[in-house]
Amino acid sequence: MKRNPRKVKWTKAYRRVHRKDMTQDSTFEFERMRNKLERYDRNLIENVFKAIPKIDKIRVIKEERHHKNRSLLESSIGSIEEKDAAFTQLNGLAFLLL
Repeated sequence: MKRNPRKVKWTKAYRRVHRKDMTQDSTFEFERMRNKLERYDRNLIENVFKAIPKIDKIRVIKEERHHKNRSLLESSIGSIEEKDAAFTQLNGLAFLLL
């Protein structure tokens, strides 16, 4: 049976739509596989190894900020469903602003 991946809770699409995970972050671009091989360059390898701790530190900071924002959102509004309901209600009344 086919299912919509945005509605199945264990998929990356669900986690992206419901803001559960940081799937579109610039730090993930460094981990992506590349099909093109590059020539060995010792200086490049040294720079990459020096940059790895900095990238990890940036990723940890972004993840902590993401978790903090999610917990603040859940505590202030209650749930994402309530927020979405309030947003749709606001969009329904947008004609009053014009």
